[in-house]
Amino acid sequence: MADRMSLIVFSGTVDKLLAASILATGGAAMGMEVEVFLTTWGLEAFRKDAYKTNMRVSKDFEDYAPAMMEAMQTKHAPSWMENFLSAREVGEVKVYACSMTMELFVSNSKTWNPSWMT
Repeated sequence: MADRMSLIVFSGTVDKLLAASILATGGAAMGMEVEVFLTTWGLEAFRKDAYKTNMRVSKDFEDYAPAMMEAMQTKHAPSWMENFLSAREVGEVKVYACSMTMELFVSNSKTWNPSWMT
């Protein structure tokens, strides 16, 4: 049985999405089967092109948000979405969407990036 990693992404803030994407990339690089389950605001972050405008940071760290964003841009650090895309290139990463959340947000398949959903 292969090593596995399961992540539940329930927040749409950049700091938490970045952490989840780094874990997914690390797991994929170590040969793990990585499963990412998106629910509530974590799922909202995966709407088509939403990552390009999402600059929200958790309330606990909102004072650091401008400095964090500036440092990431200055150092050309990859976004959380770029990390997730890299993880999928490196290894087996499957992304699942919570059907209840999709129903609550009255979503259809055109709202999401189809290459993401497993």
